[in-house]
Amino acid sequence: VARPTAPATFSVPPRNPSSCPPAGSNGAISAVLAKAKKPAPRGPWNLWPETATELSDPQSGVGPAAQISASADGKHVAAIWKADGDGIASRNATIVNGVATWHDLKVMPNADGYPDIAMSGDGTRASAIWANDLNGEHRIDSMSAKITANAAADWESAAHNLTTDSTSFGDDAHILMSASGGRAIAIWKSGNYAQSSSGTIDSSGVASWPANGTDISENP
Repeated sequence: VARPTAPATFSVPPRNPSSCPPAGSNGAISAVLAKAKKPAPRGPWNLWPETATELSDPQSGVGPAAQISASADGKHVAAIWKADGDGIASRNATIVNGVATWHDLKVMPNADGYPDIAMSGDGTRASAIWANDLNGEHRIDSMSAKITANAAADWESAAHNLTTDSTSFGDDAHILMSASGGRAIAIWKSGNYAQSSSGTIDSSGVASWPANGTDISENP
């Protein structure tokens, strides 16, 4: 009669408290990217690096609402967050063998609010959107970027107002991009209604949007 085999066990190395920021620290925006590795028999799972990469700096400050998007092959990512006070900041990265190289920080001009970001499936373009709260306007703004040969993001110089003709404020904005990056679609709350808009992005990362969104919360 065959003897039953003992179940396999896996050990997890203890966390190093010195590598974790203390409670109440500066709350900087950080990112940790994981590449799953198949463990050796009876060995530990090694899914995450031990330390995070700080993405924010004194220029962008720190704030809430961090979002991230990636290309279909996982080799390019773009992150965005609400900076401390007035402002929105973004950085993008290339990933090789699970290691991310982050490029220069971009602070969006004349921007404030809670942002969202999308990257095209092929990793060549990105688009960001936010409900701009500056001066109590509550308009919906968007900027797009071309991801250059060295994988840095070349953002547009100014944002597009997607609610030029709207008499209602915009809030809670989100955005998606097509696989090739040639089209983006946005949705947001406008008063008690949901509005959406579809824009095109050329190969240089320059977007074209209609003057206002379309009400999609009711049937025509």
